[in-house]
Amino acid sequence: MIVVYEKKGMTRACWKLPFVDKFMFKYLLEEQESSRNIKKSSVRQIFSRKSTVIDLFIDQRFGIHNGRHFFRVVLNKEHVGLKFGALVITKKIGEDIHTYNRVQKKKKERQKALKQKKLHRVKGKSKKLQMKKKQRLKQLKLKAKKKEK
Repeated sequence: MIVVYEKKGMTRACWKLPFVDKFMFKYLLEEQESSRNIKKSSVRQIFSRKSTVIDLFIDQRFGIHNGRHFFRVVLNKEHVGLKFGALVITKKIGEDIHTYNRVQKKKKERQKALKQKKLHRVKGKSKKLQMKKKQRLKQLKLKAKKKEK
């Protein structure tokens, strides 16, 4: 089966077929060979962002990895000829990055401050307890001396 693709700008040479990883074809062959019906809701997880979307992948669900998470995508006719990596954004856009980082830094600073306060309180409490123990020991010693007399 030979599929003709439209060239958009500087792309792969016409005499070469579109690049698709071998394991992607294994998925297709397994489906075609197996007589059982595979659910349409099944999502195939893909790490290969460099593979090209071809006609055989239309109306199938893929989980495309963006470096952190898998994003579910249902492929349409419009996606044919694109790379899988072009369908998923890998970076946060705009000021969200900066505000997110600021918020995270503030949270960390607050947590550190709370830990230090808790440690200081614990140290202060332990000192108070030690002082009370010393006072009790002194009182017990005085009582013991009075009894001896």
